[in-house]
Amino acid sequence: MKKGGKFEGDIKEMIEKAKGLKMFLVQERGPTSFVFKLKMEVDPDLPVEEQQIQEKKSTKVRVDIGNLVHCFHCRTKGQHCEHSLYTLLKIFKVKEKDSLLEVVKFSDR
Repeated sequence: MKKGGKFEGDIKEMIEKAKGLKMFLVQERGPTSFVFKLKMEVDPDLPVEEQQIQEKKSTKVRVDIGNLVHCFHCRTKGQHCEHSLYTLLKIFKVKEKDSLLEVVKFSDR
């Protein structure tokens, strides 16, 4: 992390990963805390019963956007991952080229 709570790394690559995710909002734990269901890719060569089992095993992902960005799935705190960027892009509607995507510390002060 850079001084001032800025993201360090290849933000463009992570934004592309975030845009490719298939996650569905299942719970808002507050105005800045979200739980998603991450849709897993199912192997089409498997029998239908196995495909249904794989679909049910989809992972839950919790992301907090606040004093520090925190993804409980990736166990990252104070740095972005594709899940936190997805949250900023899809839930908060931050534009792809906006410098807010580089910020990892948000405060209401």
